[in-house]
Amino acid sequence: MKLQSETIRLRNGQTCILRSLEVEEAEKMIHFLKQAYTETAYLARYPEEVNITLEDETAYIKKLNESETDVFLTVFIDDEIIGNLGLHSISSRLKMKHRCSFGITVLKKAWGNGIGTLLLQKAKELAKTLGYEQMELEVAADNERAIALYKKMGFEETGNIPHAFKYKDGTYSDFKIMVCFFR
Repeated sequence: MKLQSETIRLRNGQTCILRSLEVEEAEKMIHFLKQAYTETAYLARYPEEVNITLEDETAYIKKLNESETDVFLTVFIDDEIIGNLGLHSISSRLKMKHRCSFGITVLKKAWGNGIGTLLLQKAKELAKTLGYEQMELEVAADNERAIALYKKMGFEETGNIPHAFKYKDGTYSDFKIMVCFFR
């Protein structure tokens, strides 16, 4: 689903643009992902695992912009991608199409300016508009900042996945499963 551009003022006074990505910006997104994966251990990949081709990213953006159930939004400051939001249907099957999941990524230099809150508010608004009844996520159990944000925004802990991440050093991180119900 492609959405119109919104201009939003952040906590620090900067202005950001929230909008759907254009296919011509695929290379920018790949660069953003490579940078984001170097900044935190809480994302699903290591930086060297970002091996997305320009063709694949272009096709992915096009597919999301044409989707009726999924949304991908990007946050720009001064034409630089500093954050994104992906909202995806869990399944098109009748028994599960009321559920969606989402993911948020924000570059470290922009942390603390309300971008995560902004993206989560937008995700909830879009999920309700699209007819979803609940949003679900998995978060590393030691990612205290994210968990605090999710709780502030109405998410409840509903379960745990032991050893969900295994790091290069052999240590593990559990995942908390969190859900926000709209009913």
